[in-house]
Amino acid sequence: MNWLDKVIQAYERGEIPKGGIHHIEVAHDDGCSLLAGTGPCDCEAEVSLDIKEDT
Repeated sequence: MNWLDKVIQAYERGEIPKGGIHHIEVAHDDGCSLLAGTGPCDCEAEVSLDIKEDT
């Protein structure tokens, strides 16, 4: 599963609320084709969510 699929699934599970600004960090493996500029992401990137609730 690529990083975008992970983000979409988190949104569908309600982990990313609608609206607002949220930070999503994607950490790719060193050998990822996306980082090398040779193709799309082909690694098991780690996705971290930093969700700030409106107060």
